Amino acid sequence: MELNLYDMNTELLTVKEVCKILNVSVATIYRWEAEGNLPFPKLKIGPSAVRFRKSDVYDHIEGSVQSQSPSA
Repeated sequence: MELNLYDMNTELLTVKEVCKILNVSVATIYRWEAEGNLPFPKLKIGPSAVRFRKSDVYDHIEGSVQSQSPSA
C-alpha cells in the first residue's frame, strides 16, 4: 500500500530505522514490498524517498505479539 499523505504531527522513520526496529535487513523490507507483503503503509515523500509512520510500525509489532500470545 502506498500513501502520499503527510501529517506534520507524525514521526516518520527511514527504511534503515524500520530495519533496526524489526531486526530485518533492508533487502527484506524491499522484498516484502515487491511481494505485496509490507505489513504497514509506506509514505512516498519524494521521487525515490519513502518513509514509514512510527505508529504504523509499532502497531504492526503489537499486533504480531498479540496474535502469538496463547489464549486463556
